[in-house]
Amino acid sequence: MLYRHFLVVVVMVLGMVWTVGGGTVNKNRIKQLGKRKPAKIPKVGDLDRPFKDPNSNKATETQVCKADTDCGAQEYCSTSQKKITVCLSCRRKTKRCSRNSMCCPGNCCYNGVCVPDTQDESSKKRVAGPLEVAEVNLKPETEAESESLSNPQANPPKMKGHEGDTCYRSSDCAQGFCCSRYLWSKICKPLLQEGEVCTRQKRKGMHRLQIYERCDCAGGLTCRVSKRVPVHEKPRLNTCQKH
Repeated sequence: MLYRHFLVVVVMVLGMVWTVGGGTVNKNRIKQLGKRKPAKIPKVGDLDRPFKDPNSNKATETQVCKADTDCGAQEYCSTSQKKITVCLSCRRKTKRCSRNSMCCPGNCCYNGVCVPDTQDESSKKRVAGPLEVAEVNLKPETEAESESLSNPQANPPKMKGHEGDTCYRSSDCAQGFCCSRYLWSKICKPLLQEGEVCTRQKRKGMHRLQIYERCDCAGGLTCRVSKRVPVHEKPRLNTCQKH
């Protein structure tokens, strides 16, 4: 009987010791958080080594450069104010630029923007930057071309228009032709000869817009009322007659 009571007391004492010694988990206990390690700052020498982009699974390689020739085909050497310049990817069309090498192949820098390189080589105005040699597209002039530029009179005269050719004034037509209106344009027409119907010049302010105009009479002829038509027959036409 005494032996059983002794075992009960021993079990109770062991239970109390286990509880006080931390056998149970205290839910309100605050765990000690580990200190965060400071971010590693890359050194200048690390720029030559490949680094890994945190948002990409591929390694990106940065190359230090001094000129565009140190970079790849689709790269250019940055010209920032920093002491170290690196190779960057080329810029596509509509992107800002300061020289041709910044634009991707097939584009050129025009007015500070990358545009498709579709202009004529002889009339193209290239923009050169501090790290590239300016491209000069000058076509060598021959002696004949240089002479024509220095002496405008050496150029051949402009061809005069003949019958049916478009004109703006009578000086655009050849000798013996005049520039007169035909419908809604002007063309070169031959001067009227003797006996042909003509139109007499009206007084100033009486001229109306005509869709079909006749030329004046040729030299030595005057536009007068035709004598071949009797007076009682109207209207009487005007024809080109000798003085």
